[in-house]
Amino acid sequence: MSKLIKEELIPLSYLITPNSDFFRIDTAIGTPDIDVASWRLKITGMVKNPITLSYDELIKRPLFELDNTLSCVSNPVGGPLISNARWTGVRLDDLIKEAAPLDKADQILSSSDDGFSAGFPLSILDGRDAMIAIEMNGEVLPAENGYPARLIVPGLYGYVSATNYRDWE
Repeated sequence: MSKLIKEELIPLSYLITPNSDFFRIDTAIGTPDIDVASWRLKITGMVKNPITLSYDELIKRPLFELDNTLSCVSNPVGGPLISNARWTGVRLDDLIKEAAPLDKADQILSSSDDGFSAGFPLSILDGRDAMIAIEMNGEVLPAENGYPARLIVPGLYGYVSATNYRDWE
């Protein structure tokens, strides 16, 4: 390889960003302190079968892994608010199918313990491997990244995936 080519090489970022280097994902000033013993994932609203799961019940469901990049909608070009991780979680399509949305339901609204809420069209759940993540890079989800569980929806900006779930409608 010529000297000219060597000098022009740009270092690649990590394929998987270590948890310690992952940008903090949150909508609050401080990191939420969630009591996992009382935490519940609730799927309610316009559904035939409302679901309430404890953390222990959630982690006993079938899990899958997904390599996915999250980028904050506020990230400037070349900015630091983008990272890659291998997420482990429960398939969101399966949970929504189990809850059986009514025909007139067209949105998923998620709410966090700090009062932040975000939504997206139900039609986005098109087999794109959306999940409720419980692990990040083989470790329990860090508090800075959504412990005990967070939404990951491939192809949507991070603000859609920024809630530590209290309930869905």
